[in-house]
Amino acid sequence: MDLALLTNAIAQSRHTGRSVVMQEARKRAMRSDWLHGGVGRCDSLVISHLCEPDAIEIRNLERSTVALSIAKLRTQRREAEKVIPFRRSFAISSW
Repeated sequence: MDLALLTNAIAQSRHTGRSVVMQEARKRAMRSDWLHGGVGRCDSLVISHLCEPDAIEIRNLERSTVALSIAKLRTQRREAEKVIPFRRSFAISSW
């Protein structure tokens, strides 16, 4: 996989908010979709397929990518809470 193509596809996907065709060769294509997350992160989902998926399949892929992003962010939050405990109650002081 060409890193320059992947980086360009991630940037384009972040800009448009949609998955993009990363590479096409013969009867095989690669589609990339950016995983939503923190600033500067370059995580993505890349699939290789034999034929071009239809519009419904592409939207299902994009929705699945969002769900995967949410699951990943929840996992990162749980890991962060182990290091820095999150306090749900706040002290209210009166003047």
